[in-house]
Amino acid sequence: MKSKAWFGLVAALFFSTGCELLWEWYYGDVDEPCADVWEPVCGRDGVTYPNACVARQEGVAVAYRGECEDDCRLDRNVRCEVMCDCPRIWEPVCDAAGNVYANRCFARCAEAGEVEPCDVDRCACPDVWEPVCDARGNVYANRCEARCLGETRVRPCDREGDPVPPREPGEDCECPLLWAPVCTADGSVYPNRCVAACEGVYDVVPCES
Repeated sequence: MKSKAWFGLVAALFFSTGCELLWEWYYGDVDEPCADVWEPVCGRDGVTYPNACVARQEGVAVAYRGECEDDCRLDRNVRCEVMCDCPRIWEPVCDAAGNVYANRCFARCAEAGEVEPCDVDRCACPDVWEPVCDARGNVYANRCEARCLGETRVRPCDREGDPVPPREPGEDCECPLLWAPVCTADGSVYPNRCVAACEGVYDVVPCES
């Protein structure tokens, strides 16, 4: 009878304090300062933390060890959504609402539903360099090209068509995914005038087919 009482006392003590002690033994005390070591983990919030201790102190569960992958977004349910990785080919398709996508791959990424090749006349723009820019700094050769890409809120670009300066030093220019190749006198080829301008090249002409 005494042995049963003793076992009951031990069990009660374990379940009242043992779980907490076991947690601290395995995971460490969450109140203690974390070591200054780089053993990155990816939290379930999609943020990379220096180590599991830092993530734990931030109240974030660890999704996996290592830095968070660049090509995924993790929500709180750790569902990985692969971001668009489409070829930069201009084969425009349109959805029922009239939105234009550079090609079928981008339409799928945008979950556009049923799409079909756009009306050829709709995107038959003149090869005229009258650059306009949208609010994000994307440069279009002219207003017709902007409309073909589904951008209607544009204005004349600064400095005769120079791309709007990047927001941060070293940040890449944002150009439309348009294949309208232009060439320089030395034979260099750029996908379109915007990309060339981002490289500081303005003396270009349409490439010969």
